[in-house]
Amino acid sequence: MRELGLSAAAIGAIAVLGSLGPLLAGLITTPVSRRFGTTWTSVVAAVLLGGNLLIPLAGGPDLLVIATIGLGQLLLGLGVVYLIIVRSTMLQRTVEPGMLGRVGSVIRLVEWGTGPLGGLFGGLLGSALGLRPALLLLGIGTLSAVPWVAIAAARGYLSVPDEP
Repeated sequence: MRELGLSAAAIGAIAVLGSLGPLLAGLITTPVSRRFGTTWTSVVAAVLLGGNLLIPLAGGPDLLVIATIGLGQLLLGLGVVYLIIVRSTMLQRTVEPGMLGRVGSVIRLVEWGTGPLGGLFGGLLGSALGLRPALLLLGIGTLSAVPWVAIAAARGYLSVPDEP
C-alpha cells in the first residue's frame, strides 16, 4: 500500500482478483485431473506458484498495478489450491484410514509450522534488501520447487491410484 500508493479500494480489488484463483482451482481440479492426470498437471500447478513473481514487478498506473498483482495472486492461489486438492486425494487413496489423521497432522506441521519462521525471515530480508528484491527472491525460491516436482512426476510418484 505504501510502496505503490494504492487506496483501500485498490487493495480490495486485488483481493477479489486473487480470490478467483482458489475458486477456479476448486472448480477445475477434478475435471482437469481426470482429463490429463495428476502427474504433469501437478508440475504445471507448481509453475503457477511462480505467479508471485508478478508482485514485485508491479508498477505504473493503478489499474496496471491492480491487474499485475491480482493476476499474480490468482495464479498463486490456483496453483496452491490445485496442489492441496491433489495431495489430499493422493493421501486418501494411499494412506490407510486409521493413519490419515496422523499423516495429515504431520503434513500440516511441516507446511504451516514453518510459517512463523518464514514470516520473520521474510521481514528481515525485506528490511535488509528492500521490499521488491525480497519479493523477487521469494518468487525465485518458490519456482525452485518445480524441478523437484518434475522429478517426482517423472518417477511416477505423483500419480493417484485408480487414475487412468
